[in-house]
Amino acid sequence: MNKRPFLFGLGVGIIIGALLLQLMIVGERQASGLDSFQKEDAGEKLYTQSELDEQLDSEREKLQAQQGSSGSV
Repeated sequence: MNKRPFLFGLGVGIIIGALLLQLMIVGERQASGLDSFQKEDAGEKLYTQSELDEQLDSEREKLQAQQGSSGSV
């Protein structure tokens, strides 16, 4: 039996395995970095789209009421 193809495949497998391991480690670091970024901005509230729409509508109504009471600009 010729051992050369076996050793070649084993070497390539080890190299590819090491590269995949490094990619997983880098991805894990980036994911934890995103978590820490989100924790830093914990003071800011995240709104849903419906909440934003409601706030925009109320601000528009206030602005229209101000423009209506002070006259057209």
